[in-house]
Amino acid sequence: MANVRTYSPSVRVGNWNEDLCLEEVGSFLRGLLGRGNLKETPVDLSVTTDGLLHFGDTVMIVNPGAERNDVRDIRQRDPTALCLNISEYKAHLAAQVEAPCPVSASRIIKPCIRNAFVITSVDGTPNGQPLRYGQDFALSTTEGYAGNLKLHSDRVSFLKCAKKSRQQEVSLVSDLTHFTRWKTIAFEPQLRMEYEGLPVQANVKLLITHCKTHQHLNIAQDYVARTPFGYEYEVTAHMDLDSHRAEKETNHWVIITGTPTDDGRTMFDK
Repeated sequence: MANVRTYSPSVRVGNWNEDLCLEEVGSFLRGLLGRGNLKETPVDLSVTTDGLLHFGDTVMIVNPGAERNDVRDIRQRDPTALCLNISEYKAHLAAQVEAPCPVSASRIIKPCIRNAFVITSVDGTPNGQPLRYGQDFALSTTEGYAGNLKLHSDRVSFLKCAKKSRQQEVSLVSDLTHFTRWKTIAFEPQLRMEYEGLPVQANVKLLITHCKTHQHLNIAQDYVARTPFGYEYEVTAHMDLDSHRAEKETNHWVIITGTPTDDGRTMFDK
């Protein structure tokens, strides 16, 4: 009697059966996406020979996370990478990511189509030249399936804001505009004026600021959404300051480059 099925799918009728089927299909697709079977093609990051970031480099934008600190009221959070966030339907069927496309922060740190970005010039600086602190640039997705989209943000309005946190929205668009311009700011507040105009080192903590609104790229750590790739944090443009007017860990980023080896590792793995 233990092996006898007392219920069958026919018992669930109407919306009950439909919801069950949708959940099963969703779980199947999420499993495929998680294993990298749907558009999760690995990407080779650029290797820096002088320790600097250059225009044209393919990089990852990683928030290094935070360690638990009860004194400063900091919750533990794993490192996360900025990535494009596509729906299950588009991930499975679309030939190319279309704009506008939302972004999120994923715990998957391995370089792939979703989380690889190209440092793009907006002022005529040729590829190969170092990126400098305070210099405007754009972050583009890779060519091909990722669509060469640009990281975009605009001021908060009643109709245009992040869905969960209601902070300034960050997304990917197809055209270069004033709203797709970003700049890097040195991590140490006391040295920011001295660093202005100097080349940006790769694989070090820094801030990424939206030029038009002066808001920092931010992990909205209190707002998590389920995506086809798992649970991921919402990404916004927001200056998150502590009681001393210093930027919190949610505003800290590392622009990651590749390693000279062929094992697919990044400098973040070292």
